[in-house]
Amino acid sequence: MLPDLDGDPSAFQPESALLPSQGLAVLREGGRYASLECGPRGGGHGHPDSLHLTLFAGGVHWLPDPGTGSYVTDDLFWYRSTLAHNAPRLDGVSQPESDAVCDAFDLAEDWGWARGRFGELTRTLVSGPDYLLDVVELDAAADRTLELPWHIAGEPSITASPTWKPAELSDRFVSDIERLARGEGPVVIRSRSAGSDLAVHLVFEGDLLRATAPGNPGTAMPAVFYLQRVRGRSAQLVAVIDASPGADAVRAVRVQDGVIEVDTADGTDRHSGRVEGWTVERGAVRVRLGGRRTPKPAFEPLLQTKLEAMAGVAPAAPEPPPLDGTLDGFDESAPLAIDHDDQYRRSELPYAGAEEFAATAWINWDDTALYAAVEVVKPELVFRPADAAPLRLDNEPDDIHSDGLQLYLRDTAGTVAGVLVVPEAGGSLRVRQVADTLPMEVAGSWVPTDTGYRVTLRLVPPTWEPMPGQLLDFDLIINEMQPDRQRRAGQLVWSGGGGWVWLRGDRQDPARFGELELR
Repeated sequence: MLPDLDGDPSAFQPESALLPSQGLAVLREGGRYASLECGPRGGGHGHPDSLHLTLFAGGVHWLPDPGTGSYVTDDLFWYRSTLAHNAPRLDGVSQPESDAVCDAFDLAEDWGWARGRFGELTRTLVSGPDYLLDVVELDAAADRTLELPWHIAGEPSITASPTWKPAELSDRFVSDIERLARGEGPVVIRSRSAGSDLAVHLVFEGDLLRATAPGNPGTAMPAVFYLQRVRGRSAQLVAVIDASPGADAVRAVRVQDGVIEVDTADGTDRHSGRVEGWTVERGAVRVRLGGRRTPKPAFEPLLQTKLEAMAGVAPAAPEPPPLDGTLDGFDESAPLAIDHDDQYRRSELPYAGAEEFAATAWINWDDTALYAAVEVVKPELVFRPADAAPLRLDNEPDDIHSDGLQLYLRDTAGTVAGVLVVPEAGGSLRVRQVADTLPMEVAGSWVPTDTGYRVTLRLVPPTWEPMPGQLLDFDLIINEMQPDRQRRAGQLVWSGGGGWVWLRGDRQDPARFGELELR
């Protein structure tokens, strides 16, 4: 690049903008920046934070997106949760892996708006000269629990004299949980930071919780956050956010017959929304915002390379196998082959072929358990010792970086159980429960073979009531480790691999499981 640039570039003048490919709607007003995340879920690094609201105003990052922080500390799992973001969630769990869409975006006079949709949830953000209006709505076919966290910078507090009572919020990173004993009318949360003020006026029917959780990455102290909670098929959470000097531009907020009224020093704004747009009225002045967007159809390639759902057969065991590393006692009539390029997840190098890495599995069952024999072709075995020094590479179990197996089963009750299995010296097995799955009873052993190794297992899921003809959701993954590596080189996946092995840990999406027919 040249050492000097020709000309005198003008100062950067940021404006409101919709970035559809990134799924980010940005509404700017003076020194205020607000954005709504309403686009595709971002890959392996993406967080479950659809419809997250970010706010920067008065030189303060009031409502931040926390990012990730360190990959080698346990709080990584906090920052990867919906609860750590200013984003809605349903039924007390983080958002599922799915895309959000932007339904509308428009600018007119001093106003702008954006509406995002994620499943049964919508979030509308309206930006005006004095404040932001935020509306989160639920429209569901059955009763759901809607929760919306507010992670506000500074030291947020309720302006009135609140009475707090003990409450529950199921999350291992959250403590000091309390519920506000409130009557009717709005609740106002105020905060001050770096000489600036913020007021958040909340209008809703439900509970307001206060709790403590990890602060932003890099901060040593925990932080207080608030959470709105409502229950029902339909719900509306209205918030008016005042970041004006002194945070005193908004005097009152009301919701009546579908109209949101915001009192300011200059008059009363009346907001009403429809499918096709949003209207703001103050006296005889009316501003209409449209910009309804039609989602583009999903891209469909000319050549469809996606595998059909993998299916296999699990014969009834003639008798319980001895589980001594041999195939004794197994019905070998229905082997499951794992030896194709499209069953491989790679790192730097592509699949080397079935001569270098492949597997065959035999699955049997009886009234007490599921039995698995897995024979792996791999010339050089690399098993991680139990007493090996911690890798500290990321926040994943070290045993994924070893030759070994991952097995998953959705049992007859619909619950998912998963285990990570690594062979040890003397024919024993080291078994670890997969994160976010139910425990499963496991017994067995392994032996080396001329071409690799063989593992025989007995698996008892939490609920096991099998019947002939029943279809079970099942998956089997074989990890591949090389002696000159710190991380695994790849893995074979019975239900179909493809893609990359990085950031997968010991997880496998249950939607990808194959099916076993019990015979």
